[in-house]
Formats: sequence, C-alpha cells, structure tokens
Amino acid sequence: MGSLPVLQWRKFEFVDIEEGADNGVLDGLLKGNSSVTCVCNGRGLVFVGDSSGYVHSLSRSLHSPVPSYPAHETAIVFLWAADSSSVLLTMAHCAGECSEIKVWAPDRIHEEQPILLRVLRPDSRPPPPRNAASAALPPAPRVTAVSVHPNVNMLALGFSCGSVMLYRGDLAKDRERGSTSRVIVTLSPGITNLHFHLSTQTYTAHAPSRSRKGGPATTPAVSVQTTSLLVTTDNNVYYIACTQKDKESTREVDSVGCRSGCSALADGRNDNLFVLARDDAIYSYSSEGRAGCYVFPGTKQRLFCHRGYAVVTTAAAATAAGAITVSSKSVCTMYDLSNKLIAASFSLPAPLLALLQEWGALYGVCASNSASSAPSMLLFREKDLHTKMEILFKKNQYDVAVSLAKGQSVSGEGVAEILKQYGDWLYSKGDLTMAVHQYIKTIPYLEPSYVIKKFLSSEHMALLAEYLEALHARNLHSPDHSSLLLNCYTRNKHHNRIQAFIQKHSEQVTHAKKLKESHGSSRGCGAGRCSTFSRNSVNNAINSCCSQFSSSDVEVLVSVCRESGFYEEALQLTSLHALHSLHLELLCNDTKQHLKAVLYIRSLSFESACEQMVAHGAVLARSCPDETLELLIELATDYTPDNTPIVGEASLDTYLSSKEPECAAPELFESVVCSDSLLAIRYIEGVTKRQAQQGKHQPVRRLYEMLLAEYLHQLEQAEEGVVREAWEHKVLGIISEPRHPVDPSLACLLCDRHKYPQGKLLIWLHHRMYSEMLQYHMSIGDDAALVSLCEAEGTGSNRALWLTALRLLTSPHIDRPRDQRALQAVLARVDEFELLPAMEVIDLLSACGNITLGDVRVYLTRLADREEAVTAAQQTIVDDYVKQSESIRGQIDAIQSSGVVFTDSKCDVCKKELEFPTVHFFCKHSFHQHCFVSYCSSSEDECPVCLPRHNEIRDALKTQASDRANVVSFGETEADDSNERASECDVFQQLSEYLARGLFTDYSAALAAQTVHLHTPATKAARRQRDAAAAAALESSHSSYAATESRLRLKESRPHAALGSSTTSEGRLRQAASARLDTLGTEGEGRIRAQEPGKGSNITSSSSEARLRQQQLQSRGGVNTVAEGRVRATDSPSSVTVPQAEARLRTQGNKFGSVASSPGVRSKPSSPARGRSPFERPSPTSLHDQITVTGPAPLKPMSRGRYDDASNMESISAAVANSRAKVKLADTNPFESEAGNPFGDDFETEDSDNNAFAGGDKSPFKNESKDDLNPFGDGNDYDSNLNPFGE
Repeated sequence: MGSLPVLQWRKFEFVDIEEGADNGVLDGLLKGNSSVTCVCNGRGLVFVGDSSGYVHSLSRSLHSPVPSYPAHETAIVFLWAADSSSVLLTMAHCAGECSEIKVWAPDRIHEEQPILLRVLRPDSRPPPPRNAASAALPPAPRVTAVSVHPNVNMLALGFSCGSVMLYRGDLAKDRERGSTSRVIVTLSPGITNLHFHLSTQTYTAHAPSRSRKGGPATTPAVSVQTTSLLVTTDNNVYYIACTQKDKESTREVDSVGCRSGCSALADGRNDNLFVLARDDAIYSYSSEGRAGCYVFPGTKQRLFCHRGYAVVTTAAAATAAGAITVSSKSVCTMYDLSNKLIAASFSLPAPLLALLQEWGALYGVCASNSASSAPSMLLFREKDLHTKMEILFKKNQYDVAVSLAKGQSVSGEGVAEILKQYGDWLYSKGDLTMAVHQYIKTIPYLEPSYVIKKFLSSEHMALLAEYLEALHARNLHSPDHSSLLLNCYTRNKHHNRIQAFIQKHSEQVTHAKKLKESHGSSRGCGAGRCSTFSRNSVNNAINSCCSQFSSSDVEVLVSVCRESGFYEEALQLTSLHALHSLHLELLCNDTKQHLKAVLYIRSLSFESACEQMVAHGAVLARSCPDETLELLIELATDYTPDNTPIVGEASLDTYLSSKEPECAAPELFESVVCSDSLLAIRYIEGVTKRQAQQGKHQPVRRLYEMLLAEYLHQLEQAEEGVVREAWEHKVLGIISEPRHPVDPSLACLLCDRHKYPQGKLLIWLHHRMYSEMLQYHMSIGDDAALVSLCEAEGTGSNRALWLTALRLLTSPHIDRPRDQRALQAVLARVDEFELLPAMEVIDLLSACGNITLGDVRVYLTRLADREEAVTAAQQTIVDDYVKQSESIRGQIDAIQSSGVVFTDSKCDVCKKELEFPTVHFFCKHSFHQHCFVSYCSSSEDECPVCLPRHNEIRDALKTQASDRANVVSFGETEADDSNERASECDVFQQLSEYLARGLFTDYSAALAAQTVHLHTPATKAARRQRDAAAAAALESSHSSYAATESRLRLKESRPHAALGSSTTSEGRLRQAASARLDTLGTEGEGRIRAQEPGKGSNITSSSSEARLRQQQLQSRGGVNTVAEGRVRATDSPSSVTVPQAEARLRTQGNKFGSVASSPGVRSKPSSPARGRSPFERPSPTSLHDQITVTGPAPLKPMSRGRYDDASNMESISAAVANSRAKVKLADTNPFESEAGNPFGDDFETEDSDNNAFAGGDKSPFKNESKDDLNPFGDGNDYDSNLNPFGE
C-alpha cells in the first residue's frame, strides 16, 4: 500500500456546478425557523426532513406529490427511501428515551399524510432478569448509525454504546412471522457508519459430474449471493458476514476509523469496495483489506462515491491574526482515485448534506448554516468524454487520457488512437524508447507499417526489433515482418538472438506435435476415460503453439538463415515445418548432400515424394544415378516410405488386408531422365519389367514413344557393327510389335529425325499407309519398288494403288526418266481394272514431258483396238433406235391421216368376247365398259394397260424438266439452303449430278443427225399433203360433232335447204323439218317449241320465253326413244359402243370407217378450251397430251418449218404435236365466233342483257333461283326434246 501526496495530483475542471437548482422551492417547504437535517431519494422523489420533525417531498417538476406531514415530534436525523418498493423510513431521537424509527407508505395517503406501517423503538440493553429486584436501569443508548438492505428485509442499527443490532424480516409488515431482532455484536463505543454490501461468489463442487453425451467430466460451479455488513467506529473498521441467520461472523479489517458520514460504498467501477475519509488521508478497501491510501490534509465533513469519483467536503481553512481556523464554508473536491487526478474543486456556501443521483443527474443539498443563508440544491454537470479528451490533449496529458478512456470502457480502437497520438508526441520530443512502448500498446489496432516507417534508419534497428518482437509475440506478424526482424538481427550481428529465436520456435513446434499425438491417443482410448481436459481446450492449446509462425514465415526465416550461413538451423526449420522443397534445396544446392536428399525423399509420403522427385530428380540423377533410378522405379510401380511401420495402427483392431500399391504415372518422371538417354532407357525398361512382374499388361503409349525415341537416338550415334544391329533390333521390336501403342505419326517423325527410313516404311506397311510408301519410293527414284508394292498390295479393295502409282509416275514435277517396264505395268493394271477413263490417262501422260511415245506405244495400240470395237457396237444400237423411231412415226402418221379399225374381239381384262357397251383405245386395247370401270382406278381417259408405261415416261420427263429448271452456278447453292450445306458444297459433286441430268448433252444436234433424211424436199411435199387431208378430216369431224340431232336430220332430208347459220337454235330446226320449210322463222325458241302439237294450249303473246319453257318442263315427262339413225349404225357392231345421236352416227359413218363410243371414246378429237360450251364434257386427252411435259425446255430445238413449238423436242410427242400444228383451231371450234354460237338466238333478243347464262348485274334473272335459270336443272322434269344437246 503506497500513498501519494495530493499535491502531485493533476487538477482539471471536468465537472461544472450550478447553484439554485431548486429555484428556492426547498426553502419554501420549511416552516418557521426549521432547517434541513437530512435528505434521501427513491422512486423518482426527493424526501427532506427538517428540524421540526416534518417530512417534505419534491418531484422532478419541483412539486410536492406527497403533502408535508409531521413524522416525529423532534428533529429527524435519518431518512431512507427504497427503490424497489414504496417504503420510507424515518428516525428521530426522543427526549429521555430511545430512538424512534417509523416506516411509512408514501404512495398510500390517508388524511393528508402517508400511512404509518410500523414503529420501532430499538433498545440494545439486555432485558432484566425476572426474579431480580427492581432497580433503576441505565439510560437507553441512542442509535448513531442506520443501514437498510435494498430488499427491505434487513435493518442494521449501530448504537452509541458500540452494539450492533440486526433486524430480519419485512420491515413494511408489523409483527411478521419469522421476523427477529437481536444484537449480533458489541464493538468499541461510538458506531459511526453502517453499510450493507451485496456480492456474488462462485463455489466449485468437490465431486465432478459426468457429461450426458459421454464427454469428459466437468466440475460444476455454484453462484451464491452473500450479504455483509461494514461497520466503522472512530478507530476501527469491521466486516460482519450476515448471510446465514444466527451465524454471523465478525472480523476486523483495519484499525483506522472515521467520523459519521465520512464513509461510503464504492460503485464497482474499480477494485475498491469501501472508502472512508479521515483528516489525514482517504483510505480504500477491497475484499482482501486496505487497497490504497491517498494523503491530503483537511477536516473531512462528508464523503460520497459517484461513478468512480470520491466526493469529499472539507471545512475551508480561514486565516485570522496569523492563525489557521476552520471556516463556516466548505470545499467540495471530486477525486478520481483510479486515474490519480482531481476532477473538480469548488467552494460551497454551506455544508453538503447529501448527494442525490436522481432525475438523470447528480444533485447536492446544502443546509443553511446561518439565518442569512437558506437551504438550496446544487446541480453537478459532468463534461462528456470528448470534451475531457480535448482538455487533456491541449495539456499533452496523454497518459491521463489513456487511463480515463480505459476507465470509461472506451473501445480498443479509441484507446489505440490516443496511444498513437501519445507515441507521436513522444517521437516528436525525441523520446523514442517511450514512443515505441506506446506504439506497442496500439497492437493490434494500429497498422504496423505506420510504426515501421518511423524506425527504418540503421540507428533505430534495436527499437524496430523490439516492436517486431511484440508483433511476433502476439502472432500478428506477416512474412515481411519476420524477414525484417531477422534482418535487424543480422545487421546488429545478434547471432545469439537468431539461434535463440529459432531454438525457441523449434521447441514450441515440437511441443505442439507431442501434444497433438497425446491428444490423438487419448481420443483413441475413449472420451471421458483417458483425458482430463476437454477437446476444445486441447485444440486451442495446439493451435496456440503451432500458429506462431506460418509456412511463409518459416520460408522467410530459412532464406535469412541461408544468407547468414546458418544451414543447420535452416534444415531444422524446414524439417520441423515439413517444407520439403526448401529442405531439398538446402541439401542439393547449399550443403551438396545428394545422397541424404535421396534418403529424405524416401521418408516422405507418396504424394510429397513424387512432387519432390519431379522438382529435384534431375540434379540427383546427375550426382547419384543408381539410387535415384531405383527410387524412380519404385515411385512408378510400388512405393512405400522408409518410416512406414510393418503393421499400421488401423489394422490392429481389424483383420489384415492387402493394400493396393501406390504408384505414379511413369511418364510423370520424364523430365527427370530426359537429359540422360541411357538413364532414360534403363528407367523405362525397369518400369516395364516391374509392371510385368506385377501383372500389369496394359502398356503406356507415352512410355513406349519415349523409349523408341531413345533407341533411335542411340542407333543414330552407333557405328556399323554389332552394337548398331542390337539397337536396330530393339527399334524394329517396338515398331513391329502390335501390342506397343505407338502413335504412327510420331514414330514416322522420329524415324525421319534420326534418319532411319526402314523404320518408317515398316510403320507404313503395318498401318496400311500405302500411299506414303509409294510417294517415298517415287521420291528416291525406285520405280521397281513402287511396282512391287502395288503388285503385293494393289488387289481387291486396294486397286486404287495402281491409280496412285500412275499419277506419281506421270507427275510433271519429277524431272527424271521413268522406268519403261514399270510404266507399262502400271498402265496395264489401270486399263485392266478400269480405274480411269482412257482420255484422262492420255491427259496424264501428255502432261508429263519425260514420257515418250515409245514408252506408251503398247497401251495406246491396245486402247485404239478396243475403242474401234466399242464404236461398231454402239453404231449398231443407233441404227436399231433409228428404225424404231421411223416405225413409231409411221404409226403416228397413220393415226393422224386415217381411221383406226378395232378388230380385237376380246376384252383385255376378262379375255371374253366383246359385247356392247365397249371401250376402245388407239393403242388397240378394248374393254367391256363394266370391266373398264372396275379395272380403271386412276384415270378414265387413258388405257389402263398402257398407263404404267406412260406414267414412267411422264415422270422421267418431269424429273428432267425440273432438273433443268433448278440449274444453279457451280460452287453455289439454292437460296433456301442452310449455311452448313453451302459450306460443304462440292463443285465436283454438283458437276457429276448435272452430267447425270443431261445438262451438257446436245440433244438437238443428235436429233438433227438422226432425222436429216426426213427433211428432204420430196418428204416435205408428201407431208404437207398429208397434213392438209388430216386438217380437212378434222374440221369435218368437229363440225359433225358440234351439230345437233335436228340439224343433222334436216341436212339429211333436205340437203339444199337454207338452214341459216350454225347458231340456229334447235327448236327452229325442228319447226322447219316438221313444216317442210326452206326458211326459218324469227320467233323465240320457247314459243316455237310450245306451238308444237300437243305441247301447249294456253299460250299468250305476252308470255315470256322463260315462263313458256318452265310450263313445258312441268307439263310432260321425258320419254327416250331410239332414233332411226342409231338403228342403222348397228350394222357394224365392232365399231359402235354406246348409243349416240342418229344423225351423228350417220355422219360419222360417212366420214370414217369406224366410230368410237360417245362418252367413253378416247380417240374423239378434243375441242379447244376457248369457246367451249358449259354443258359439254371436257374432251379426253390425246396421246400428245399424255406424253408431252409442260415447262420450259433448257435446250433450243432446231429451227425447222414443222418444229415451231419451242417447248417440245423431236420425239414421239413432238411428232404428234407437229402433225397438228397446221390445223387451225379457230376453224374447228363451232363456238369461236358469234355467228357459230348456237346460244345466240335462244332468247327473244341477242342482247347479252337477256342472256340467262351471262354474268354481271344486268342479268334479268339475277334475283331468281338457279333452278329457274337452268331449264335442265331438275332431273324429274327433264325432256330430251327440249335439250338442244340431247340425243
């Protein structure tokens, strides 16, 4: 315990005081000459006791919520209000009697005063014995100190005689069951102060408890709240433990006492528990005893504790006549005992009775010390922390600022900022050592680079090392910091520090490893049985030991050690931290211990060994090749570390099982052995041999390719003799062995590189790469070998080898004479296998300037003989085609110029005798009508027997026409083709397709050559005569077909009668025939018909033509009779099929020798499409229509007189078309002109407005139904006599 004079404490103004905070309200509450004697606060109210025994109350608004009331008859000396409940305790000294204590309920007002709950008159004197004689008792001692428990369940009283009485029970209840009161201890006279102190203590149970989850055993902790009573007298301080009832214990804490009101409990902001003030000093106490003594003189009047401050009021010293006396005024000083400073000091007009922490502030109440001064309230305003810091920074009191910030729970960043400013100030003053100490305190909040920059000069290396050591101690360093620290050691030649640093680190790592191993073994024994620590605590211990340095830090340490020459320490660090690469670099490059490096790699795990061997194997192979080679073979086949136990720990509790060998890919170590060819061969052969022993028969391609390269390298360097033969044997063994997966392209490249063509030829032969072999033989001029290869391999599917050989022999780029025998042999084989057309062969031969005619004389002679034979055979075929074409043209001419006689008497379907009705075709096929209908499935206009052949011809022509129409430029595609097809377009493929379509064949020239004899002058004249006769016959046929029955009968009966034009109506003709008239009338058609006998009796002149016809349709039914002409036509049954009109049959009988059937005849000439009657059936197609294909022709035909139609070629269809070209279609069409239209006078006028069949809005029947407009619409009312087209 040390003491510090108050003169050395720094004084600041952290608290301001404001007088008159009550605005005179407190003085107004007092009555008469009363004065304030005591003050307390609780539950938001301030209670004031005066010398008259009254109790007054004040709220925050300075009003009295509880009216003033007389509590005692004498002055009140003690007031206490509870915060947890509405309880007010008052005490006064009665005259001649013991002290009186009353308990009130301020919130329960009755008759303008609170309800009195309880009255206590404590007496510490022991009761007199019952059998003792009455005697005068000593006066009752007064209560000098009072303390109430915060829970209002205990009351401690101190008497003037030194006794301490303790009440237990609820003070707010009178006569509560279980409440007791007794004197617990009697101390020295004059009890000055009593204080209840509450604390929480944690006790550990003796028996450990086991975890429910099977974890390690834990020791339970029990927290117990204890209650103690601190007692002060004038000369002593006592501690009484009163937690347990009737088991109180007392001990003396100090032999220093204080007067009443000069002690207080600390608020727990520091380690102080209790503070008391004497005239000489202030003493603080903790749970262990006296904690500190702060010496400063002065008569102490009051002591209060508030937020870490000790507020002390002392009597002001006054000087009178050279002597120091005590003044009536007081001085209030606020001491910060933790930070050793004076927060504020100011004088008071009167002694301070109490400090009240209420209404969110600190208030003080001063009593009146004379008649002139009135009681008042003071308001203490403490400045905020920011303002305090500004005051301290202005005075450079950084140490006080740090202490103050820590005391007020400022964050670590805030404290670090203050320390940084403190260090900067010290650095500016030149105190670098203290500055470093302050900077060290800023760790880990301040960036280390800020401090390092200040001490980078050489004279400050020691201070920088000190700061860096602090960083390493807290594990907040980086690799750069470690490097800088070791550089500081190196510059200052502190070798001992480097060794100590590394040794300490090694010990920590070793301890961590042992701790980890022991932790693993304890876990194997079972949790809770072998371990006394929890798993988390063990892991934390391991991490704390291992986390001081990371791997990057160790690398920095190793580099510094290598630079300084501490190789053993560097090897120790790398071994401890498993930095295998650095360890091997030290062994190989620094210490040159290569064999030790190989042994070190053998002790590593499989993955680490492979990695390190790839990195350092090349250096080791040059120094110790045998040991390195053995290690490489083991890594590639079956590797086991040297430090591996025979039986693993995992196999102790289970059955022994075979473990799969760990091996790497053999090509992984290619970079290790590639610098030494012989070493690489030994490695690969050793690996393959070891793999064969292990039963691994799957070869590795890369391994054999590497072996082949090394063999070829040795073969190239070997001289002629046994050694070269041995290497060549090995090379051929790899190439010829099919189980060796060597890439042929790479093998050929290696053979070229090492100048070994025999290997390349063997590879090509095994992989059937004959084209490459041919090119090689051609390049070296060995034509005989080329032919030999083709003879051996150019059969079957490989016949194209002969063609390749021919192209090579005839290549114009080879400037040397060819072997005549080889060339003749190749040409013979190409001709024999028909590999290339003769013209292309000749083109190849002619392109080569080194081949003479004598070299190919035999081939050309043989070719000419064969071509002559082929030409003769083809000429014979052409002559046959010409004869067939002449025959077909003769048939066509016969059909066009004369009639066709159908002599077939049997049906081509059922093979029975023909019976009417029959169907005949110009192809001489005849059918029964019912057979034709059942047999014909697709078209009724064509012969069903010839239809398949005609369809084939039509399809071929359509395909040819469409192909010609779709011709595009070579190398291009149609517009709708995709980009993919366009990118894959093959010009030669398109060319072959167009050749197949006949695009480049000159059909016109060939046709002209074949038909030149048909265009002589005599032939042309005969053909013109034949065409004129055919046109006349065709015109008469059309006229006979277009004439109606009545017209033909009239023509037959009166040939010289005037029948009018060809458009005369049917009704007029009948009228002329019945009346024997030579001229025709002009009446309407319907009226003429209605006037026929028996057809109309109710005819008026105003009846319209259409109405007359409608009456005719409704008045009679149609009766069909066979006409005479039809009977006459039956004389030739072989030429008549179905019934026709009489006169028509007569006319046809006069024109032709035979007639086809009306609806089924397929040889009937078709009327032109223009001017066709709407009631006429479409004419059947002719042979020309059946075989002629529409569409543009890609080739222009020869310009001859008879071949004006550019859309037809000279074929069968062209001949038919040209024979009809001279016929005028307009002359054969009876409906072409207005005069020949039979519908011109069907109505009363010839105006188109009255035409029932005319379209447009002018039709008079536009609002009538279709049945009214069509006189032949109803089948039931049909009359054949009224139909001008009827039979």
